[in-house]
Amino acid sequence: MKEGAQDFLVKGNFTKELLYRSIANAIEKVVLRRTIEEQRRELEVLLANTDGLTGLYNRRYFMSRLAQEITRVQRFETPLSVLMIDLDHFKYINDQHGHLLGDQVLIHVAGFMKSSLRGTDFAARYGGEEFCILALGTPGIGAEVFANQLRERIANTPCEITDHASIPITCSIGVAELTSKSQNAAQILALADHALYEAKHSGRNRVVRAS
Repeated sequence: MKEGAQDFLVKGNFTKELLYRSIANAIEKVVLRRTIEEQRRELEVLLANTDGLTGLYNRRYFMSRLAQEITRVQRFETPLSVLMIDLDHFKYINDQHGHLLGDQVLIHVAGFMKSSLRGTDFAARYGGEEFCILALGTPGIGAEVFANQLRERIANTPCEITDHASIPITCSIGVAELTSKSQNAAQILALADHALYEAKHSGRNRVVRAS
């Protein structure tokens, strides 16, 4: 048993039932060990692809997944849109309330994104206070509608920091649609980023769709 045997049978007390029991126990233990190992590997992959603060996917995984999906949708000629989201005046929130409450705001906003996504969409923390959403099967005009719904939900629900105090949050969103078979991940992100720049410099708390 110290060397790793699953069970033992005593000579002279050997029955069919004992043999069956020992075999069944051995199989059960092996299956359990394999299941635990598979779950451990899956957890390692998940942690490697997940942002530790918000629970969303991280930037590295988002870029990899975006490139894969672009190849797929170009082949089958289905729409794809990207939303790039930036929290307005987030530096002020950090400076005024501290980084711990700033983190709480990021978690708060990430929760809205998770609850707003359809089954085929996924969101990632792109960096700092920036987030990206990949909207599969969605043309630009539909993604713009979705972006405005998300923007309104965030603006209408401040982040509560105590029972009597909350932090108002708004965001600016740039939307870009994949429009050419020659476009790649960097190009569609550049379009979304430019649209986001326009949203922030035209007053913030708004959505701009790349033309």
